[in-house]
Amino acid sequence: MIYNFKRYGLLLVDYFLPRANLKQNIESKNDYRSTIFTILVAFCTTLFYVPYCYLVGMPLMSKGCAVTPPLSIIGLMLIKFLDKRNVASIIVLTGIWITISIAFFTGGLGSSPPIVWFFAFPVVATIMQGGKWGIFWTFLSLFTLFGLEIWRFNSGFTFSEFTPLVMFYTNLVNVSIGSFILVMFVSYALITKQNALMTVKLQESELRREKDRGQKLLTILFHDLGRNASLLSGYLELSGKKALDPLSKEKVYRLSEEIKSILQGAKDLDINETSIQKELVLFSYVLDLALDPFQDQFRKKNIQINKLGNFEFLLYVNKSQMVNHVLANIISNATKFSHLNGTITIESKMEFSHHLINISNQGLPYSNGTVQFGTTKELGSGLGLKIVEDFSKMNDIDFKIMGNGDTTTANLRVKKIKPER
Repeated sequence: MIYNFKRYGLLLVDYFLPRANLKQNIESKNDYRSTIFTILVAFCTTLFYVPYCYLVGMPLMSKGCAVTPPLSIIGLMLIKFLDKRNVASIIVLTGIWITISIAFFTGGLGSSPPIVWFFAFPVVATIMQGGKWGIFWTFLSLFTLFGLEIWRFNSGFTFSEFTPLVMFYTNLVNVSIGSFILVMFVSYALITKQNALMTVKLQESELRREKDRGQKLLTILFHDLGRNASLLSGYLELSGKKALDPLSKEKVYRLSEEIKSILQGAKDLDINETSIQKELVLFSYVLDLALDPFQDQFRKKNIQINKLGNFEFLLYVNKSQMVNHVLANIISNATKFSHLNGTITIESKMEFSHHLINISNQGLPYSNGTVQFGTTKELGSGLGLKIVEDFSKMNDIDFKIMGNGDTTTANLRVKKIKPER
C-alpha cells in the first residue's frame, strides 16, 4: 500500500511538471516536485475543511478555507503550462495565509480547524520559496496572526463560530489532518531520498560507461594507429633512399586510408550506438582489406596464407570498419607470433544458422593476451585482443581464442542473414 502511494503520488506530482523551459538537472526537478507536492497537500487539506466547516455551522470559516483550493489550481496550472514556479508559490502561500488569518479571526488561538497550518506554514514556505523568502513569509504569517489575536484581546471582540461541541470534534479532526500532513511529508521525503539514490547510481553507471569508452578510444588509437604508422614510416624511409614503385605507392595510399578508417572506428565508439546504421558487407572483401597491409610481413617471415572454404557471404554489421579491425588485429597477432616459414590458415565453415571463421597459426602462444615479443622480437602491446573482443560484441559476433601447444586459433561465429521470402 505504501509502495503504491509513493508510485501514484509521484506520478501525480510529475504530471504537473512544466512542459517546456525546465532545465534538465536534478536540482531543478526536485525544486519543482517539492513545490507541486506542497501545493497538492494544501489543496487536499483545505478542500476537506470547506464542506466540514459548512456542515458544523461555521459558514465564515468555510469561506475562508475555500480561498486556498482555487488558488492551488491556478498555481499548478502556472507551473505546468507557463513554468512560473515562484509566482505559483506566492499565490498559494497567499491563499494559505488568508485561510489561517480567517481561522484565527473566527475562532482564536488553538481552536480553528486549519490550525495545523500554523505549524506547517514555516515548512511549506521554505519548501516553496527557499530559505530567505521562506523566513519572510513565515514571519509575515506569524506577525499577522499574533496581531489579530492582540487586536481581538484589546478590542474585546468575542465573535466566534465555535460551540464547545464543535470545538471538541474540530480539534479531533485537526489531529487527524495534522497526522495526515505529517505522513504525506514523510512519505514524500522517502520518495525524494529514493530518487536521489537512484540518480546517484545512474550517474555512477554513466561515469563508468564514459570511462570504458575513453579506454576503448585510447586502445584503438595507440594500438591500431601505432601498427599502421610503423608500416607507413617504413615506406617513407624507403622513399628517402629511392623512388617508390607504383605498387609501394599504392600501399602507402592504402595505409593512409586504413588510418582514416581507424579514426572513423574510434569516432563510432564515441557516439550513441543506436545512431549507428547497420550495413551489409561481403566477408571476402573485408578479409582481403584486412590481409593487404601485412603482405610485406608475410614475405619477411615467409608466411603462407592458406584459405579454406567459401568466403563469399554477406554479414549484417554495425560498421564494416569494425569488422576490418577485428580481422586485422587477429591477423596481426597471427603474423607476429608465427614461426618463420609458417602458415596462417583461414577457414570458413557453415552451421545451420551461423558462419564459423577460424584463423589459426603455429608459433608462440598468445591466447592469454599478455604483452610479449613476437617470434622475431616484434613488440606486442596485448591490446589487440581487447579491441577484437569489444568490436566483435558491438557487431553481434561471438569471439573466442584458444591455444593448444604452439597452435593458436581465433574463432569468429557470425549469424547468417535470413533470405527474404
